Amino acid sequence: MEKKDNKIGLLTRIKNRLRTWAYETWLFATSRIFIINFAGMLGVVVAFAFLSTQFLTCYTKHGESIEMPNYVNMSYQEVERKAADRGFQIVVADSSFVVGKPPFTVLEQNPKPGAMVKEDRTIYLVINRAQADMVLLPDLTGGNDDFEAYKRKLTLLGIQAQIVGTQFDAKLEPNTILEIIYQNDTITDRLGARRFQTPRGSSLQFIVSSRESTDVTLPDLVCKRFDAAKFLISNYNLTIGNVIKDKTITDENRAYVYKQEPAFEEGKIMRIGEQINVYISQKPLPTCNVAEDAAPTGDVKLNPEDQ
Repeated sequence: MEKKDNKIGLLTRIKNRLRTWAYETWLFATSRIFIINFAGMLGVVVAFAFLSTQFLTCYTKHGESIEMPNYVNMSYQEVERKAADRGFQIVVADSSFVVGKPPFTVLEQNPKPGAMVKEDRTIYLVINRAQADMVLLPDLTGGNDDFEAYKRKLTLLGIQAQIVGTQFDAKLEPNTILEIIYQNDTITDRLGARRFQTPRGSSLQFIVSSRESTDVTLPDLVCKRFDAAKFLISNYNLTIGNVIKDKTITDENRAYVYKQEPAFEEGKIMRIGEQINVYISQKPLPTCNVAEDAAPTGDVKLNPEDQ
């Protein structure tokens, strides 16, 4: 019985203490000092959270994206100026050489044009070098002496190739490379050691073999009518150069050739397409064997200064 009373007394004391603590806590929580301090602390937390959010928004430009402009093919100086106006940072990541592009032209950019980016974004550029890379020319061994095969290799290296002449050779396949010319200098013999270099974008000229002869004999035009001389020149696959008329000319086509350049020599060779200059007068030279009815009438005389 006594133990039971002690247990009841202990529980009663605990309950009384809890009531007292709760009452005192309530009084403290509802006191003016606590409310003022708690409100101040809550205000500080709210203000800190607000300011932090605003700072992060400004720092990251949250929700503000702009379209990346296209800077390709602009000069680096122009890109630098325009990028600064947009708040972009510029970094040259690499350089290359492209034939026909001005030095320091932008070739590539990252991010690509049209991408949505934030301000203060760094743009990485590839620009065109001021000087071309030096390219080692292939030698003519191993089938490289065929012009088309050699030209394909040069194209991959950024070198231009052009045939400027042909030479008859019955033993070689057509378009076999005979000579390579760079800046008016023959360099064919310098390729064997694979040490000849040219700038990327340069041009080489070639003389190649042909199974068809490109040579013709020089025709004799003196004493022939000008219209007949023109036909003869064309038939020989040559071209008319300068036509020098003396003071007697009244009808060009019925005039006569009294001089030609180059002068006629038996068996003299010219290359197809070469020019012949002709001197004409209305009346043939006295030494010309021209039929009477073929000669023009009148007292036309050849000016001795034009002979």
